[in-house]
Amino acid sequence: MKAALSLLTLLGAAGVLTGSAAPSRAPSGEERMVLLDFDEAIAANKAGDGYPTCYDGRQGARKEGGVFEARIDGKNARVGSCLRMRLTKGAWYAQFNPYTKAGTREFARDYSKDPRQWRLNTYNRMRFWIRLPEGASPHRVDGRSNLNVGTYVKRVANSDPRSDEAGGNHYYHMTNVPALGCWTLVVLNMHPDHRRGNSGADDPGNLPHPTGEADYNYFDALTRFYIQDERPPARHPADYLLDDVEFYREPAEENDEQVYSLTGTHVPASNRVVVTWRRHKRDNDVRHEVRYAFESIHRIGWDRATPAPRGWVRPPGYGGYNGMVYDTTDLPLADREVLYLAIRPENSKRFSHIALPLVPATGAEGAGRPARASGPRGLPPRRSRRKARARPARGRTCAAPRRTARRACGASGW
Repeated sequence: MKAALSLLTLLGAAGVLTGSAAPSRAPSGEERMVLLDFDEAIAANKAGDGYPTCYDGRQGARKEGGVFEARIDGKNARVGSCLRMRLTKGAWYAQFNPYTKAGTREFARDYSKDPRQWRLNTYNRMRFWIRLPEGASPHRVDGRSNLNVGTYVKRVANSDPRSDEAGGNHYYHMTNVPALGCWTLVVLNMHPDHRRGNSGADDPGNLPHPTGEADYNYFDALTRFYIQDERPPARHPADYLLDDVEFYREPAEENDEQVYSLTGTHVPASNRVVVTWRRHKRDNDVRHEVRYAFESIHRIGWDRATPAPRGWVRPPGYGGYNGMVYDTTDLPLADREVLYLAIRPENSKRFSHIALPLVPATGAEGAGRPARASGPRGLPPRRSRRKARARPARGRTCAAPRRTARRACGASGW
């Protein structure tokens, strides 16, 4: 199993590497559970469909999704191997259906690396690495988003095996990922942007227990989920890369009510850092301040962090257009290894924290990887990983959710 980047043990946020960088081993004591690492082969659900597989609903009412072929890719991965999804038609829509041949519907945690070791009511974050093709829809600066992570949660006690959402609901986590040819780490807390059926201006709030069960949290109740590009890329084919889908526990008390759906990107060639997040929909006039340091701001405290250049971010949109972006090339990153940023609304004392491993400005994306003998200061050394075989998946049919048409969508290699 690969070592995932886990600088976020005390941060509820996101860090980004370009394709030339290696992730650090998780610091000891981090409570996490790997769902997918793509080191050996494409996973399958108990119905025999890919996990994930594509969803092609272009003929449906919503006219979404498309066709991709998936394979394990050891050439363009951050480290070891990743999942490459080559989109040939439509828009990218990767669905993770925990279904069985009998037609029953399980929980996402049933597909984790060690379901028996899953700790209930513990993991409060989900994270994954993604690299968009440069022809994908760019990140938005007007409060909108370009990606959506859709989730379904259902009652855990006496759960309905024929339903994805009995006793729960369907939610949307809007995310804003730059299409800069770099890897981005997306971190989701338990605050979705939208609940199905509600007005777009309604904020669901932070939902630690969306089914009303005090002993089971959001990620315990998670069943089906998907990651979706809201628009087709500028051209086909287009390669979407995915890696290290995990759940973990953030022990620090962060501002989950006002800061959520974080992403971050470091572009070393231009000294550029892009961080995106969502604000509460009612906070239309609340500015967020960004500060930075080169050690954990949870450890040193907000007052000891340096105000970021032009670090006061005003909401660019209103209500449901609640995306926030901090984009700069002015941070003093030379000879630094990790950049820590904190985001705090001006009407709060609590902040959320972002850790960005900094990649040397040498070589192009996917070029020679740095040595792994030691990690950033204060972090454990990087661990070498065997390179996984680039094994194509078997051809499969896209598994469509209930009430949608099933359309053929191969997952074979090319």
